[in-house]
Amino acid sequence: HIVDSSQVLRDRQIEDVNKVLHEIKADDIPQLVIYNKIDLKPAVEPKIEYSDNQEPIAVYVSAIKNLGIDLIYKALVEKISWLNREKSKESGFIYEPWKY
Repeated sequence: HIVDSSQVLRDRQIEDVNKVLHEIKADDIPQLVIYNKIDLKPAVEPKIEYSDNQEPIAVYVSAIKNLGIDLIYKALVEKISWLNREKSKESGFIYEPWKY
C-alpha cells in the first residue's frame, strides 16, 4: 500500500483503502505501508517503522529523489521473515504467500 505522505488527507485515504480491503475480505492479507514523497515533508528521513513486536509496518521513501528505496526491499525481506516466525509459532507452518 503506497501512500502520498505529502497529502493532507493521507490518513483518511489509508482508512478508505483499509475499508475497501475489508469489504472485499482482503483485510487479513499482510500489509506494508510505503510512505512516498518524504522529500516534501521537512525533517522526515528514510526509515523502516516497526510495531512493538518488531514487525515492519511502514517504510518512508522518496522515489523521485531515490531516498530509502533500498529500505523497501529490506522491509519486505524482514516482513516475510517476521510472518514466517509468527506463523510457525501459531501452527508450525511456514507462510507462503504465493500459495494464496
